[in-house]
Amino acid sequence: SAAAQPDVAEAISNGHIDVGAQFAGANKGEIGEVEDGEVHEDDEVQTEMPSTMVEQNHPRSGDGARGSHGRSSDAQEAPTDIDSTATPAIAQVDKEPGKDVTSHIDAGSSTHEVALPLNSPPLLADDPLLHLPICDSYAAMTFPFELDLFQKQAIGAIERGDSVLVAAHTSAGKTVVAQYAIALSLARKQRVVYTSPIKALSNQKYRELQGQFSDVGLMTGDVNVNVEASVLVMTTEILRNMLYRGHELVREVQWVVFDEVHYMRDKERGVVWEECIILLPSEIRFIFLSATIPNAFEFAQWVATCHAKPCHVITTFKRPTPLEHWGFPAGGDGLYLLQGSDGVFREANFNCAMSALRSPSSQSAAARIGSRDSPDMKRLLSALEKRQLTPAIIFAFSRKEAEGAAMAARDLAPLDEESQKAVQTVFDAAVATLSRDDQEIRQIGRMLPLLRRGVAVHHSGLLPVLKELVEILFQEGLVRYLFATETFAMGLNMPARAVVFTSVRKWDGETFRPPTAAEYIQMSGRAGRRGLDDKGFVVVMLTEEIEQEEFRQMLCGSALPLESAFRLRYNTLLKLYSSETLEPERLVLQSFYAHQRTRHEPSVQAELDELKSLADSLRTPHAARVAELFSRHAECAALRKKLNDWGMRPRYILRYLQPGRLLRIIDGTTDYGWAVLLGFRHELNRPIRADAETLEAQTAHDYIVDVLLPCAKDSHGSTTASTTASTHT
Repeated sequence: SAAAQPDVAEAISNGHIDVGAQFAGANKGEIGEVEDGEVHEDDEVQTEMPSTMVEQNHPRSGDGARGSHGRSSDAQEAPTDIDSTATPAIAQVDKEPGKDVTSHIDAGSSTHEVALPLNSPPLLADDPLLHLPICDSYAAMTFPFELDLFQKQAIGAIERGDSVLVAAHTSAGKTVVAQYAIALSLARKQRVVYTSPIKALSNQKYRELQGQFSDVGLMTGDVNVNVEASVLVMTTEILRNMLYRGHELVREVQWVVFDEVHYMRDKERGVVWEECIILLPSEIRFIFLSATIPNAFEFAQWVATCHAKPCHVITTFKRPTPLEHWGFPAGGDGLYLLQGSDGVFREANFNCAMSALRSPSSQSAAARIGSRDSPDMKRLLSALEKRQLTPAIIFAFSRKEAEGAAMAARDLAPLDEESQKAVQTVFDAAVATLSRDDQEIRQIGRMLPLLRRGVAVHHSGLLPVLKELVEILFQEGLVRYLFATETFAMGLNMPARAVVFTSVRKWDGETFRPPTAAEYIQMSGRAGRRGLDDKGFVVVMLTEEIEQEEFRQMLCGSALPLESAFRLRYNTLLKLYSSETLEPERLVLQSFYAHQRTRHEPSVQAELDELKSLADSLRTPHAARVAELFSRHAECAALRKKLNDWGMRPRYILRYLQPGRLLRIIDGTTDYGWAVLLGFRHELNRPIRADAETLEAQTAHDYIVDVLLPCAKDSHGSTTASTTASTHT
């Protein structure tokens, strides 16, 4: 460790941290297997389940780890042994009517489709596009492991020089495809751009690619390193800005990799992906890496239509490391298996967990989950440690909760002496890059004691150098427990053996709700390290009651389809109009939004025609008389309103406005209900006189009526159950 210290300091001072192999193996003992269902036998965290055990022998579905078919078991069962995973069934996909593609199925683990521009003739069965070359070795790059079928298919598309979309589970190995494209481009003296949605992922990819390829640069909003490199890693916004400026790099690039392209559904930033894909020249080829999305073909067809070239769609249904999902009720006695690697949802176990949560002790413990003194968090961390289910990522849905939960681990045993020295070395080198004032920041001082115990915190509120420090230490096995917000799950290649959720609800800016199935997939997918773990373990801390169907939708639901977030912004229009080559009309007409509407137009038109036919069939012989009746009814309503307005004039109504009278307050379409009259006054605050002449003289002005209206106790400005309101008469 001491010998490696100068190299680490130099690496950090150059704008990045790369401990590389210096600390490889530190604090990385052999990961023991969990035998005989030991997770539920801990002295502190025990699983109290009915003694009845129902043996389950279900074949796995395509996504065995998630049970996408929604299968369930209503039998109560004790946690069983961790069984081995069965081989996935062969996928079966039929060609959809009217689909401009011919697809074929590759046995067992993946599908291959070819998306063509809209209105293109279908491909013939012997078209070379449908038969990608599958090889055991490739000239541009060799791999020290056997490639999966979907990886070979994607590389075959790259060898052909075609764009490709790879949709696969987290940690399935999508990055291999991008690595091969980079190697092939470097061999051909071409440049590559690798884009990611967040800076943290860009930093990680830069470090990762720099270890494989020599000529790699980084461009983010914080730092630029080797910007003339053949391989440039950047955020998607940086690429978009280059396109608007007409940067010379765009003319030199052959491949553009869009990592985590499913982020395009983001309401705020998703439009950036659309702008980049539309504005990039058609000579450039694309590699899209995405989590599984149900409308991957629709997205690929849009890309093919934009650039008038085919785009391959490679989808894999195989998760390399199956998952088991457990529930841990606050204040309860143990863990409950909610869904095994067979994809079966255990309804009875869920009900038992909810019953344990309803006890008074559980209600008290639930409120303390995110605090520094949470006994449940301490018990769970201890259980994970004893069962060798580390490293573990603990996801919290707020910075405060992540930091509070991390403090519950402050009493854990420290790392061994060698690991502590390694942590200290990297920490000192990272802090040395900060100014003297920044080194005094509170989060700097609080981080090191936790790191010495193998505990770390990661959220957007940390200094960039601290986030990168945590990422490096986690990758090197020096962090046992990482308390993070959900942004950590966005593409960072940092799997763990276990993932823990501190809550079943999150604040989305408008309301508290359970995570969507897509969000849950993204975070829980970090459990299970390929090649190291037979299974990944996901533990959901049940801090409040949740409906079974709601929880099941989160656990077993399918990912949301990609929906366009395209919108025209003022700065976008200004950039487009200031450019000599970019046209606003092209951006709108070629957007994914327009493509989705155009693609669905025939079905919408057919539905409209069907409704028109239904309306025609419902016509009766008395249609004319019914129409006349409705016309008379409308006339009566208009006269009634006119009469009511006349009667509400001050000259007629003021004499009836006595304090204590009940009034019905209606403002436009809002009915406030009944109110108690307190009094009224002239709009100009002149005293009210009840004689007829005064009333006639004052009818040309409005009157303000003060009333008491019932309102909610927590409504804005309310201190009692009623308030004084004023309305014009």
